[in-house]
Amino acid sequence: MLTDDMKVLHDKDLLIQDVRKYDIANATDILAFGFDLSKTFMFSNMDYIGGAFYQNIISIARHITVSSIKEALGFTDDHNVGMFYCCSTQSAGCFASSFPGILGADKAGLRSIPCLIPCSYDIDGYFAEVRKHAGKLGELPPSFLYSSLLPSLQGADQKMSASVKSSAIYLTDEDDVVREKILAAFPIGQRSMDIALEWLRFFLEDDDELATIQTKHQAHQLLSVELREILTEVIIKTVKKFKTNRQRISNDVLKAFMTPRLLE
Repeated sequence: MLTDDMKVLHDKDLLIQDVRKYDIANATDILAFGFDLSKTFMFSNMDYIGGAFYQNIISIARHITVSSIKEALGFTDDHNVGMFYCCSTQSAGCFASSFPGILGADKAGLRSIPCLIPCSYDIDGYFAEVRKHAGKLGELPPSFLYSSLLPSLQGADQKMSASVKSSAIYLTDEDDVVREKILAAFPIGQRSMDIALEWLRFFLEDDDELATIQTKHQAHQLLSVELREILTEVIIKTVKKFKTNRQRISNDVLKAFMTPRLLE
């Protein structure tokens, strides 16, 4: 679900043609992490919403009050009406019945398919209402898997920012840039290494190796420079893998993933 409609509504100066470009870039980035075509349907809200999906949007919308949205998302009377409506759009995306002919043909059967949403806790407000009202529509309330946020390179108490290049490592960064950023972000010191270890928890896929590193770190058997080098190599490997995969995502591949069809 590419929420391009939300991009337009949240920025009054953003042109729709620019959002279309973001759709392609965002979809390519997502697919570069590896998805099974036979089990994946990706869509743009501005292109796909209609039919059963729109029926679910208006069905859930009539149960959601403006005051509830204000409380859940902190919106005020100064926010445009479209931003309030985004909540019902997001909610409808939680129902398998919004995807007939994709997740199945029988609408009654679709209502028995549960939904799991992996997301960051800071966008939970968009789904708070669907948990309250799904049962009224004969739908199953979705379940959620909350992810923790990756700490900024500037510290656990800071947020990553696109305007602050040193706050994050970009998937477009070259090896030497990655190395420089990690060197600058993690000077020798216990607190710095604790954050470096937190980054490893996100990116080191070998759980046994991670456990060994954690044990050595806690026992002060691992030098700070060694931990920093381990992190550097892991991040460089991750970025390289992403770049290689992304190059394989052609327009034809994008079209295949975004074509409505019955999934396995």
